[in-house]
Amino acid sequence: MVKKATTHPVVSNKLLDQSHVEHRVVVDGNVITSRAPGTAMEFSLVIVGKFYGREKALQLAKATLV
Repeated sequence: MVKKATTHPVVSNKLLDQSHVEHRVVVDGNVITSRAPGTAMEFSLVIVGKFYGREKALQLAKATLV
């Protein structure tokens, strides 16, 4: 069960529990959530880091000027 997550501010009040946190990207176990389209690059780097390691995510961030 997800203990914390983030979502677009417009729908955050629709969550039925207290799992919502106001961060751009949230990792809770194997679940990764993002706040909005504006966080897509950050979201993708977290996913890369989860599957391929932090070093690969840092290389990608540097290559894409994030």
